[in-house]
Amino acid sequence: MKKLKKILSCLGGFLAVTALMSQTSAMDFKVVLLGTSGVGKTSVLKRRFTGGFESDPTATVGYGFFKEESNTTDAQGHQNMICFIDTAGQERFASVSANFVRGSHVAILMVSKDKSDSVSEDAVNRIVNLVLDYAPDSRVILVGNKVDLDTDDMLSEGGFGEVVEKLAIRIGNKLTGVPEDSGDKENNNAIEHFFTSARTGEGVNELFDAIRDIVDNQMQPSIGQNLDMNLDITKSEPHDKKTCCKK
Repeated sequence: MKKLKKILSCLGGFLAVTALMSQTSAMDFKVVLLGTSGVGKTSVLKRRFTGGFESDPTATVGYGFFKEESNTTDAQGHQNMICFIDTAGQERFASVSANFVRGSHVAILMVSKDKSDSVSEDAVNRIVNLVLDYAPDSRVILVGNKVDLDTDDMLSEGGFGEVVEKLAIRIGNKLTGVPEDSGDKENNNAIEHFFTSARTGEGVNELFDAIRDIVDNQMQPSIGQNLDMNLDITKSEPHDKKTCCKK
């Protein structure tokens, strides 16, 4: 009975995604947000889509969706959509996150000023490996969130800013196959990175403007990719009940 309930719950999540896909235009640009629990992925998305901020948000369970129109259309003149997928940070949802990383066009790796574990080698490698395994062609962007906080729980004399900049280089090297022991610490492989605050809104519009620029450059009127979740409902954990919304 317990197993049946779990399968039915997962099936409900699958049907919700199917309904979502039936409401979209022919092409979707898929952006997935990744990071450990508590870094503020959901808060940044809500700041963008609702303009609000929750001081004590509930942890995301499974996934959530937010959508907005892009500036491009498909060959039939239908408006292309950008679908932002908010993933849970807990490791128990790793299989769910893998499903949503697969085929994504942009992967946002978010770390937080008050979460030193979010920049740990294990956490970062786990997420980057997820991208390399399931979406090797995706554009990876690093986001340092909660810059409004006075605390700076980071193991670096230069503080959070320096940690994020070094992390951008390390991730860039990993994505391009540069060995970690090569001593290459130059900035030429650094991935694009932003600093944000969901509380104040700092840097949020700049981040999403950059994403829209990527969409405009990559999604041409005659070339696109259908949103493909490739869900395996026998392995997924229960999902939350967030729905897509247009800006």
